[in-house]
Amino acid sequence: MRPRLLQLPKETTPLPPPRPREVAAQGLSSVLLATSTVALLGFGFWLFPIVSNLTDNLTEVQAVNTPFTKPKEALSEDAPNPIAKPHRNPTPPKLLQRVQLASPLPTPPISTDSSQLKTQILTDQASLDLELLAEYQEEEEARLAEILQKEREAEEQRKEEEAEAAQRKAELAEARRVEEARKAKQRAALAAQRAKEQQAKAERDRIAAAERRQKALASKVSSAPTVISKKAPLYPSSAKRAGLEGTTQITATISPSGKVSAASISRSSGHSALDSSALAAVKRWKFAPARNSLGEPITHQVTVPITFRLD
Repeated sequence: MRPRLLQLPKETTPLPPPRPREVAAQGLSSVLLATSTVALLGFGFWLFPIVSNLTDNLTEVQAVNTPFTKPKEALSEDAPNPIAKPHRNPTPPKLLQRVQLASPLPTPPISTDSSQLKTQILTDQASLDLELLAEYQEEEEARLAEILQKEREAEEQRKEEEAEAAQRKAELAEARRVEEARKAKQRAALAAQRAKEQQAKAERDRIAAAERRQKALASKVSSAPTVISKKAPLYPSSAKRAGLEGTTQITATISPSGKVSAASISRSSGHSALDSSALAAVKRWKFAPARNSLGEPITHQVTVPITFRLD
């Protein structure tokens, strides 16, 4: 009986999708081990019936070509002479079955020349088996080459993905470094601006304090105005005849030059003639101006009493 060839699937294990970096090596080793195991098992299962078939063919060829001899006890006078026409062993049933399976035509009747036909059939079957074995070996080699090619492509893809991941990581690190540098620059600029603002504020405060001190010293009178030259006011004749007396207080504003810039009656004597004479007299007086703590002449007001009394 002609054995059936064991047909293995071309792809025993589908290639796994690209895995992460940490399991890529383990996945590749597992695929290689499984592929080698399946290939060896398939080749062994297929090769065993082929070798058995070849052994049976050689045995049958040897049996066909061996002349059949009867035992000495079976020989008789009436038996035909085996030397004149040798008898062959009958065709084994297994061989007849192989011939029927190998040829679609009906099995011809066994004749004296059937041994040559059987030998030819067995030889052709052995050749066919060898061709099938060679073809299977070529298919296995092609399949293994395809698997190795796919594994190489998967490895190259994994390396490319790792390179891309490393490039993305480097780009991310560079972007992070640039961002950190920009933020550091912004912080430095902000700190410098704050320091500058604080310095400007301190300068303004210092100037304001100096101005306040200057104003305080300028407004503080260290010496009051003093009269340098004055003329007594005229006693009005009408007031003399009427016997009028009194004291008029004049408030005068003394300028830094010592002149009376303004004058007014702060308290009246009760007589308008006396008040007018006193006001006109004070306006003509000369004063030494008042001075502040810095020694500078300043404007200052003084109150001058003018008394009118009849002797």
